[in-house]
Amino acid sequence: MIKPNIHEFKQVYPEVTNESTLFKKIMTLIHSGISNAVVTLGEKGCLFVNRESAFYARVPQVDILNPIASGDTFVGGFIANYAEIGNCETAVRFASACGVANAMSLLPEIPKGVDINRLMESILVEIVE
Repeated sequence: MIKPNIHEFKQVYPEVTNESTLFKKIMTLIHSGISNAVVTLGEKGCLFVNRESAFYARVPQVDILNPIASGDTFVGGFIANYAEIGNCETAVRFASACGVANAMSLLPEIPKGVDINRLMESILVEIVE
């Protein structure tokens, strides 16, 4: 699995200028042997692609206090949830909720009192075809 953010991805692939070219470039990576690819898009959520599915996970708008470590929190959330449940869409929803929760805190953490399940329910999944 790879999980760059959009800024990192564009540094390697400057020809990516929009979500359509992003999806096409990720598909070339999947066909070259990458099993799962996620590109986080900040307040727009993320794009997840593997050989079986492709979808955007659109996150809710929240008051962002500090986004530092949201990508790391996303990866940790994805791995923990996928290891437990084995479903990519659920794991991306959980990971996205973890990343959003982290951004809602001044410190890199999931703040106490944040309802991850409620955040998960507010994430819209858009299938890419």
